[in-house]
Amino acid sequence: MKALGSISKDFSFLEEDVRRELEALMDAASDYWDFGELVARRASQADCAPMLVFLAMYHVSRLDNSEAAERVYDCHPELPLPMPFVYPDGDLSRGGPQIVEAAIEHFQNPLASFYMLMRLYRASENGSPEETQAQDRIRALLHEHPELRMHEADFLGYTGYRVRVEGRPEDALEYHYRALELARESNDLWHQASLLTLTAEIEGQYKTDAGHFNRARELLGEARSICDSIGDPSGTLSILLNMSVYSVFRWEINEALKCAMEAAEIGAQLGRVNANNALNLAHFLSLTGDGKSALEWAKHAVKQRNGPHTHMAMAVAFMALDDVDNAQKWLDSSKELVLQQGLEPALGQWHQMYGRLEQQRGDLESAMESYKRALDIHERSTRMVRFRSCLFDMARLEVDQFNPTRENQLDEHAGPFMQLYEESIANKDLPGHEANVLMLKAELRMKQGRHEESERLIESVIEATDYPALEYLHVRATEIRESWAREGLVPARSRQRTRNR
Repeated sequence: MKALGSISKDFSFLEEDVRRELEALMDAASDYWDFGELVARRASQADCAPMLVFLAMYHVSRLDNSEAAERVYDCHPELPLPMPFVYPDGDLSRGGPQIVEAAIEHFQNPLASFYMLMRLYRASENGSPEETQAQDRIRALLHEHPELRMHEADFLGYTGYRVRVEGRPEDALEYHYRALELARESNDLWHQASLLTLTAEIEGQYKTDAGHFNRARELLGEARSICDSIGDPSGTLSILLNMSVYSVFRWEINEALKCAMEAAEIGAQLGRVNANNALNLAHFLSLTGDGKSALEWAKHAVKQRNGPHTHMAMAVAFMALDDVDNAQKWLDSSKELVLQQGLEPALGQWHQMYGRLEQQRGDLESAMESYKRALDIHERSTRMVRFRSCLFDMARLEVDQFNPTRENQLDEHAGPFMQLYEESIANKDLPGHEANVLMLKAELRMKQGRHEESERLIESVIEATDYPALEYLHVRATEIRESWAREGLVPARSRQRTRNR
């Protein structure tokens, strides 16, 4: 493969023999993943230089290649090597502070010291004395060794992540862009992809201005191109999961489904089944009407994680299959787990799913009460995806319950929740939700006897959803129009256009 700054940026800190071995392995590798496999194989040999073993652990940990990391770790019990090596979690077992300090003492190398101090930083709790101490030591090391300037990208990028968690997304963006500049200067493509993904998370989840989702997608698209070019399937998988999340924000369910399915395929190749992704797939497929496939993914999710959300996924899949008895069973078991664990956000989702089941059974008044409980919890927990989804369920129920009279013939909305739903998505670049509102209005106008207006609205939905990301809404709107044409509620010309599409 071509020289990669993700590897070569360390060369100036290495002995000649270690540098030559890394160069030879880089020349022999087809991509970064292959390099990780090759360097792990070499590091698993007894005669391997300790610094090469250290760097092998660093690279395979970056690639999330846990099997290779385990092989290297197990072959060198004599070396102070933390395991996991650089993962940003709080688990210091098999890699506690004493091992980090021993590694710094053993290698006596500013590069190794930097990576080990970053290990401590990642494993420390936000706002803890350990975090402050790690930050101070890293800054002192960077000041003492100016030649580590390119490596400061790691420190800046991870500090940005921490700042975001603290609720300062704008400051986090500044850190990420400063880190990205350094990563580009050193040609550390792996780190560039990671920083682009972190930046996209802020643009997608914390920004509200017009176009912020498009910026997030552009950043993720650039990150994915990098991961594909260097051969980092774990990075690509992470990016696809992020893309799926942002698509759900916009209620572009087909796009979310496409990204989640591709992520599942990569996960299968890596020997992993991501429980969250399997759970999301079950929900997406249920929305698009594929209950059979939804049930298969819900079973995967339950197998990986026996929790309230996975039990709800099973219930949702059975609802899509019109099997209300099994849906009830899984919702009952889900509620038991919710109450055991005391998870209020999960309780909010449970109320919403139970409302859907009640609505499916025809118990509309009880369904609305369940939705109201769910909406209150979603709003308190600021889960906007769930909040808007619940409002959509409530608005749809209001349309179903709407009883046309002379007095309400000109009403704009079927009820207060339909109005709130429309207000909650106004000017927020949420095309799937915008299509939902227009479709609900079209159905309401038809009930009100305003047939021409209804036809114009459903036509606008069909036109606005005529692209792959909103395919299921396009199909639904087309089916509604066809049913009205069959009943003679819209002119024959509308029926003809349906046939010619």
